[in-house]
Order: sequence, then C-alpha cells, then structure tokens
Amino acid sequence: MGTARKLCKLSKWKFLEELAKRGIERHYTEKELEEDIKYACGD
Repeated sequence: MGTARKLCKLSKWKFLEELAKRGIERHYTEKELEEDIKYACGD
C-alpha cells in the first residue's frame, strides 16, 4: 500500500477511503492493527 499511496500523493486514510469506495479489499495485518491502536491512543 505504501508505494501506491505515495504515487497517488494521498494520506493513508484518504487512500483507504478511496479503496473502500471502489470495493477494493485490503489485507490488514496484526502489526498494522497494533500500530493503529498505538496511534489512536496517542503513543
């Protein structure tokens, strides 16, 4: 996702929104979940 997102010049969240709009499923790893939880908690 990182390379495609950077090529599109979109934020991570905007890129995810665009994938969802187009019905494109994304593989979400446990590591990514942990990172997102840390981010949401302000760590």
